[in-house]
Amino acid sequence: MLFMLMFAAAPMHTRLVTENGPVHVAIPPRAAKVTVVYVHGFWTNVDDAWVHHRLNEQLALPDAVVIAPEAPSGPGQAVRWPSLSALLAEVEARIGKPLPNDVIAIGHSGAYRTVGAWVDEPRLKHVVLLDAFYGGAAPWERLLSNGGGLHVVARATAAKSKPFCAKHSEVVCEDSPLSHMGIVTSGRVMPRVLREVVRVRTPDA
Repeated sequence: MLFMLMFAAAPMHTRLVTENGPVHVAIPPRAAKVTVVYVHGFWTNVDDAWVHHRLNEQLALPDAVVIAPEAPSGPGQAVRWPSLSALLAEVEARIGKPLPNDVIAIGHSGAYRTVGAWVDEPRLKHVVLLDAFYGGAAPWERLLSNGGGLHVVARATAAKSKPFCAKHSEVVCEDSPLSHMGIVTSGRVMPRVLREVVRVRTPDA
């Protein structure tokens, strides 16, 4: 009986094949209130990250749809989804129902190139940078000016993010004792930060 209850509560996972590469989607069994988009960093791809970084487990929330699209696996590759709206529209068309309007984007390392292109999109409400403060402060300044929230977890990027964090008291900044990869593989950072952000963005969830 316990096994059946646990199985019934598991998110429904599907892997979409698109022109821009695979997109993993996990839909909770009950009505969702927020859409979480996770973008992986360099030196991996979305299929490997989904399995080896245990994204379905780490990002699982009862009120969140989780989307993980393909992204550049190296610095010379083009961004696969320069438009967040296009990604959401593709997923909505493929699963046959609308996604929750509010989006939280989580990006690791080289994901800053993808997530940084989304900061002017009205559905994007919050960004979590997991050791991804590369490429300068301009995109994140725009995110804040648009009313978005920002959470910065830093290890290798700590020196780059410190001046920005000192300037913006509204940004949640934390230095991690974990390694650059440990931040996304340990299971100690993403679930905690995501729960904190969801409580801020959807306090009635």
